[in-house]
Amino acid sequence: SLQIVADDEWGSDYGVTGDDGTYTTEELTPGSYALEASLWLSSGKDRKVTRTITVKAGVNSTETVTLTGVQRIHGKVTVGGKTLATGSVEVTSGTSYVTSATIKNGAYSAIVESGKTYGAYVPPPWDGAHTYLMTYAGSTVREVDAARIVVKAGADARVDIAAYAKL
Repeated sequence: SLQIVADDEWGSDYGVTGDDGTYTTEELTPGSYALEASLWLSSGKDRKVTRTITVKAGVNSTETVTLTGVQRIHGKVTVGGKTLATGSVEVTSGTSYVTSATIKNGAYSAIVESGKTYGAYVPPPWDGAHTYLMTYAGSTVREVDAARIVVKAGADARVDIAAYAKL
């Protein structure tokens, strides 16, 4: 999430970055603001960066904020060789749920803590059209055979999943 609060607390903005990690606002008047970027992590080791920014009248400005100790697990999801248009990829660590990533036109991206090992799976849709089986990283329907995803500092992990069509 991203929170922007004016030093005088009269002006503010709050939002969540898009899938590409950017956030845009046109709501700020000229002045100084506290910019806070934060990321909740299931481990409880949340990341947060705060800095002061200055907005000038008639000038577009860009601020780049980097949160350390996080990377992405991302990739493509297909079913029967065709791109899965929508759905989700669930990310776990051991037996614990970590996060969920939305599939858009076959692509997904989840932000996770680096230096850990994860699992990922594509659950079947719950709309009654069970067209594919729950499929784990490594493109297997057996959790015990699922590929483990090691996320190292400074390197995103690409994991493509070929979900099994319903038998």
